[in-house]
Amino acid sequence: LHTKPHSAHARWVLFVPSTTALDCMAPPPPTKAALASHNFNRTAAMDVGTTHDAAAASAQEVKASAPSASKKRKAPAQLSGDAGSVHKIRLVDFMCHHHLEIELDPNINFITGQNGSGKSTILTALCVGLGATAKSTRRGGSIAELIRNGASSATVEVWLNNGGPDAYKPEQFGSHIVIERRIAESGASRWVFKDGTG
Repeated sequence: LHTKPHSAHARWVLFVPSTTALDCMAPPPPTKAALASHNFNRTAAMDVGTTHDAAAASAQEVKASAPSASKKRKAPAQLSGDAGSVHKIRLVDFMCHHHLEIELDPNINFITGQNGSGKSTILTALCVGLGATAKSTRRGGSIAELIRNGASSATVEVWLNNGGPDAYKPEQFGSHIVIERRIAESGASRWVFKDGTG
C-alpha cells in the first residue's frame, strides 16, 4: 500500500495499486476485543435483519391488499345501437355532393379532407335533415340554395339507431329510424319518416 499527501495541508489519501496485492496479504489474527465486538455487531445485524424482514413482510401484505396498478381499467361500455345516435348520413345533390353516404361511429368521429372537399357540408346536412333552416346554418339565405348547381332537388337522409331500452316503436321501425328531407327547387321541403328498409 502506498500513501501520498494530496496537498501540504490536506489529509492523507490512500491509493490501492491493485486488488491482487490485497488478496495476497494475510489478515492479522483477531484480538479478544475484536471478537467481542464482532459478536455484538453480528447480534445487532441479526436484530436489524429481523426487523427489516418483518417490515418487508408487512409491506408485502399491504401491497397484496391494495389493488394492483398493473390491472387494466375496464373499457367503457359501447353506445352502439343506442336509440338516438346517428348511424348514417346519405346525401343526394346536396350542396357540393352529388351522392354521398357516410356511416358514423356512435362515439367520436373525425372527418378530414382538403379545403372545399365538403367536410362542413356533412354537418350542415345533419342540421338540415333534423329540421334546421338554411339561415341558421349560415350556408344560404333559403333552403333552395343548398341544392347542388345543375340539380332540381336535393335529398338528405339521417339514419338514427333505434336500439336499447329507449328504442321508439321498435316493432314498427326496427333497428333504425330514417328521417328523410326532400328539398325542391321552389324552396319547399317535406319530411318522410321510415324504417331502414325504406
